[in-house]
Amino acid sequence: MGIDGSTSNVSQVKGEITFEEKQSEVKFYVMDATEAISRVQKESGIQIHGILGIPFLVENKWILDFSKLNIKTE
Repeated sequence: MGIDGSTSNVSQVKGEITFEEKQSEVKFYVMDATEAISRVQKESGIQIHGILGIPFLVENKWILDFSKLNIKTE
């Protein structure tokens, strides 16, 4: 499901991410979110390169600490 709530078929790719010397194999779903991402950048000035979902965070045991603006890993 896209950011705007519409559904479409998307590609799935596997990749590896290394963060704090921990390597994880992950699945990514690839879709064109150019319009939504451009709007966020225009309105907030924040540049987005991708979105990590809850399944990714849970599988890799990442905890987002918004008060400290950091990521904790197990």
